[in-house]
Amino acid sequence: MDDSTRFALALALLPTLGLSLAALSLVLLARGRIAGRIGPVLASERASRAWLRVALTVTALAVAAVVVQWEGLPGTLALVTLAATTALLAASPLSQDADVGERGVRRGWSAREFAQIEEWRLTGEHLRWRLRGEWHACRVPLELHAALRARLQAACAERESPFRA
Repeated sequence: MDDSTRFALALALLPTLGLSLAALSLVLLARGRIAGRIGPVLASERASRAWLRVALTVTALAVAAVVVQWEGLPGTLALVTLAATTALLAASPLSQDADVGERGVRRGWSAREFAQIEEWRLTGEHLRWRLRGEWHACRVPLELHAALRARLQAACAERESPFRA
């Protein structure tokens, strides 16, 4: 492979690396803002990520094998780009991930303080809340219900749903 081809490959990888690092920075900033909004997490529910981890690992290994074997490819740059995009995928919350914190709730990318949710109910094993007209839920251990109910009532008692299980 000649030098111009190597240069072209490096030029193709640089924007991808730059965009991946910029997106990763934005995701980490968003996660920081979410953490600040909901406070320390009391309970979490995660969508199954086993398939995602397997897919990412297999893809990363396959791409790494190609990078190592591809003569003339700027291997270090390609591996750093691969690592950045993998970190971006790993850091991004899935739409079904949910957290209940000391000050608020999160579902996917949406996080609200308790005072900002439309309606809520704490029944059974779940805190359920309505956000933009849609109900969401997160399993909360029963031993946390009393303290959580007190926080919710202090923030927005008038929005407790009349529904009872």
